[in-house]
Amino acid sequence: MTISSSNALKKSFRVRTMLVATVLLLAGCATTSSTSDDVNDPFEPVNRQVFIFNENVDKYFLKPVAEKYVEYTPEAARKGIHNFVTNLTEPKTAVNSLLQGDLQNFGNSTTRFLVNIAFGYGGFVDRAGKEGVRSDEQDFGQTLAVWCVPAGPYIMLPFFGASDVRDTVGRVADALLLDPMNMVENNAGGDQYIFYVEQGVYVIDKRAMFLGTVDTLRDNSVDFYAKVRNIFWQEEMKNTRGDAVSEDTAQSANFDEFFSEDIAR
Repeated sequence: MTISSSNALKKSFRVRTMLVATVLLLAGCATTSSTSDDVNDPFEPVNRQVFIFNENVDKYFLKPVAEKYVEYTPEAARKGIHNFVTNLTEPKTAVNSLLQGDLQNFGNSTTRFLVNIAFGYGGFVDRAGKEGVRSDEQDFGQTLAVWCVPAGPYIMLPFFGASDVRDTVGRVADALLLDPMNMVENNAGGDQYIFYVEQGVYVIDKRAMFLGTVDTLRDNSVDFYAKVRNIFWQEEMKNTRGDAVSEDTAQSANFDEFFSEDIAR
């Protein structure tokens, strides 16, 4: 079997898998609601063990690497890297905005991606932002919520953090189908090295942005697991219903952004 035919089969399998998962979730839309403020955490004992694992990964690897990154990388360089990895999320936002029927955000995110690639040195400079073009980041998990797909149980994923069934499906779909680096490597018959490097840089950039915020919330929480869970769930309810953000969530916004976005995006 040739490389091109193998890649085609892999891409076809991924698309079919995502379609089946989406249909199964949609099937529960008529009978299941995700509008309850009560956290649906039936796997709490297991989730807490995974949370401890993630905390150790952060303590012994992710946080030290992020601290060294901030210490040895000039601020201007960190800003450029942040702009670059952020710009790579625009295609995901554009497609999901279109699927949600938000044509304005679709246009803004498409414009941002193209302008920054063409006139922002490949995305290292946020040229579109300087011209006032902004977009509201969207993902497939949010799209599923707009389509009335229930959130399902709360899940603490190894490495990836707080999630639920709907959000997990959305993350996988975005990573496999809407990440520019993944699409380029699939079409080129590569071994995903560039994609993995991109994801690693994204995670380190995100962790470096919230070094102080995460530490403050951890130190001020009686039950840090419950704090993470409640913030994530409030954000999920807000995305589903368009509610105003609660005071607790608003005060923890930076923390929530760090924990609700992961390697898969």
